[in-house]
Amino acid sequence: MTLNNSQSNDSDRNQYLLNHLKNTYLFNIFNESELLTIISFCEEYTIPAQTIMFEEGDIPDHFYIITSGRVRVYQTIRDKENITISLLEQGDYFGEMSLLDGFPRSATACTESETELLSMSFARFDELMQKYKNIGIKWLWTFCRILSARLRDTNEKYKSLLGQEK
Repeated sequence: MTLNNSQSNDSDRNQYLLNHLKNTYLFNIFNESELLTIISFCEEYTIPAQTIMFEEGDIPDHFYIITSGRVRVYQTIRDKENITISLLEQGDYFGEMSLLDGFPRSATACTESETELLSMSFARFDELMQKYKNIGIKWLWTFCRILSARLRDTNEKYKSLLGQEK
């Protein structure tokens, strides 16, 4: 895992990150100044392909935003079979469930290709929420909308599975 510290102070790099974040559902509610504040609370990493970012059951400590590359999120069933939950790419994010509830990781995340990430520690997230309450309210409201949409989707899948059992 390589930390990209030299790039984080470069205005071209910030513009690159701004362009990516503005086009993601999680961040499109923020103005440019707010996005720059969020970026300032993050670290950038380049992760080699086939790197496990975290495993199901791990104690959480970071939230991740993909700026390039691909990450597979999966769960292990019956201690042997890996079931892919999602394939994430540029603009997607992961680790947010544990950010909100503090429970151990519910799945494993592994890079499929070299991946560039923005990473925010939970401590930095808490600091951001305390220091910039307006950003915190917007961010948490967006998380609520996203999690609600995911729950509706899960309910539909569950209903569909129940319908197949008849």
